[in-house]
Amino acid sequence: MSVDLDQMLQRASEVKLSGGLVGRVCTVLLVGSVAIGAVGVAASNVWVSAGAIVAILIFALPILWRVINFAQKNPSAAILDGAQFIQHEQLILASKTNPEIRVTPGTQVEARPRLPLSPESLADLDRPDAPSLPPSENP
Repeated sequence: MSVDLDQMLQRASEVKLSGGLVGRVCTVLLVGSVAIGAVGVAASNVWVSAGAIVAILIFALPILWRVINFAQKNPSAAILDGAQFIQHEQLILASKTNPEIRVTPGTQVEARPRLPLSPESLADLDRPDAPSLPPSENP
């Protein structure tokens, strides 16, 4: 069985992965799997080759599972780079069809503190603060 390495590398160079997190993680997985596979092939030992196959499976499958779950939950963050992602979010917030700004539940601010307060303190919560001017630098 002869393997044409140049043809395999030419086909692999035609693969275009996206610039986001998924593309970068898949590139790392591909390089890591090829490196582990090359060690298994170069060892000329059946046990080392079997160990390399097991190592590739242990290395690649959990990471691919996590990447797929992340991409399903956050599709725009998975495929866009940092600047592209920020530009996409700004475009969504600026559109006329989306008048409300989305707030995730973890970032909401409670209207009242959870601590028990005296009635005077509760009344102070509804009153605005008195305006204050910064101290002047001239004596």
